[in-house]
Amino acid sequence: MTICAVIPEQWAEAYAVVWMPTLALEAYAAREAWFLVMTGTCGGLAYAGMLAFWVLCAAAAAPSSRWKIALLAIAAIDTTLFIVAGIDIWRVTRLPGYSGFEVVEILNMVAFLLLLMVNVLLAGVLGQAAGRDFLGGVRDMLRPLPFLLIRSDITDVVYLNWWVPTQRVRHFLPSPLVLDQRNGMTALSILHYRHEGFGWAFLGPLRRLLPGPIQSNWRLYCEGDSIYFIHTSISSPMVAVGARLFSDGLPAVWDARLVHLRHGDRISVAASRPDLDATVVEDLGLKLHPDAKYLIERNGAIDSDPIWGIVRLSTIDIPIDLDSVRPARVTHVASGALDAIVKGCSCFAFVVPQVRFTAHGEQTVNRVPPGNSPDA
Repeated sequence: MTICAVIPEQWAEAYAVVWMPTLALEAYAAREAWFLVMTGTCGGLAYAGMLAFWVLCAAAAAPSSRWKIALLAIAAIDTTLFIVAGIDIWRVTRLPGYSGFEVVEILNMVAFLLLLMVNVLLAGVLGQAAGRDFLGGVRDMLRPLPFLLIRSDITDVVYLNWWVPTQRVRHFLPSPLVLDQRNGMTALSILHYRHEGFGWAFLGPLRRLLPGPIQSNWRLYCEGDSIYFIHTSISSPMVAVGARLFSDGLPAVWDARLVHLRHGDRISVAASRPDLDATVVEDLGLKLHPDAKYLIERNGAIDSDPIWGIVRLSTIDIPIDLDSVRPARVTHVASGALDAIVKGCSCFAFVVPQVRFTAHGEQTVNRVPPGNSPDA
């Protein structure tokens, strides 16, 4: 269908550019009608067929979902509009002065606006067909766009940490990533904090006007001085969707029940996706845990993408001064999602009062050997 569209359309456009400017007025008017039929009717109808088959092939490959239903419904309307417009072009070019051409213009205007929606839905459904979720598919469509530097002034970063048996968490990591371990134990951290002025760096002081969502990161520590995010929850739905669309290393979900409250030296945190309820109390009388330096210095988020066959590193700059880190007592911590993982392991905590967060974007650091996948 694409070839059937390209041949008449490009032939007519090449003729219009090269020869039509040399024609006399009457000859030009005659050729103009031919040009509109070749591009708008012949090319347009074939492109409408191309769109229909793209959608049908994607829908056939993808699992059932409300996104697939929406794609089929909107694409059916859009294809119909393009077909009607193409046929109407053929009709009006046979009338004096192209009488009624404004109907074609309206049909095309609506159809091209719907086409934007179809493209987004198509990308998401193709992502589902490839094994991603819907937003992962849309992310693939947006991947060529440049990454704009993002900054935030984050406050009261609570680190909840455990050393857990590596075999309990190894299944979270996609191949070929490898967990960093000490004597069969791997570090698991939950970072819970509040953003201030979370947005694009080019906004400068205007970032202060942007929302300050709460964020909860569940992370494992990998070989190569990097981390892998198991879960990321954000209290702002717009920020969560933005993170999914413009970052691979941050599997963000919206959690409207995130809590991050400070009362003097006491900080209470809570989440529901996954569940967490914890309280820590800053205590300068305690010694800072000896592994604090190890835990705060690793910030590059790594992720393996078997569909693209690469390993990506999200470069994140969080320059924490170890002298500013405050030890804390864990007075309460509960999580059904963590019970089996941290059973028999003690939790230790510390707090970073504030730090500037900068996201620099992503880079490819490795190629995934053929056959590797998250299930491998």
